[in-house]
Amino acid sequence: MLEVYTRTTNDNEATVSYPVSVYVFSGEKCVALQTITSAAQALNILLTEGNYTVLTIGGATSENYVLPSKSEATPDMSLVLKEGKSHGDLMMAKNLVVLKDGQTNSLSVTLERKVALLQSVLMENIPSSATEVTLTLSPLWTSMAGIEYAGAEGQTTVALTKQEDGKTWSFTGEKYLLPKL
Repeated sequence: MLEVYTRTTNDNEATVSYPVSVYVFSGEKCVALQTITSAAQALNILLTEGNYTVLTIGGATSENYVLPSKSEATPDMSLVLKEGKSHGDLMMAKNLVVLKDGQTNSLSVTLERKVALLQSVLMENIPSSATEVTLTLSPLWTSMAGIEYAGAEGQTTVALTKQEDGKTWSFTGEKYLLPKL
């Protein structure tokens, strides 16, 4: 049996983005798919003796992504961002586990953030005659270890707002981006 649970560092700022989808692979075949919905939950997955790859994805909900089912999942699967949706706080971990017959292995999954969060942009000395200022970030990475994001990510554009002085433009908010790693 494999027991899987999530954890964060002792940093009070660190949180896990739930739900966490847990895919367990034996070679290329997905043999288990379960979801952790909170830090208090641990999964118990009954598996036979062998070597397994455990791929966990945190923060990817079916509202924003087309998530692979157990029968569709592969170790190099694609997550598809649904049309009109934007990336959220995605996290990921990949672990190799060796199970011996009659033993219970505990796997503490330490998830890492795989996106960049743009919170503010300030552009100064823009000519007063400007009527619109945008910031285009490119290229954005469309994959991370074991997961390729299907669809055209390409670039993202952020609109800035003109400030009272007429020469300063800014963006304040939250925009999640897949960074070039």
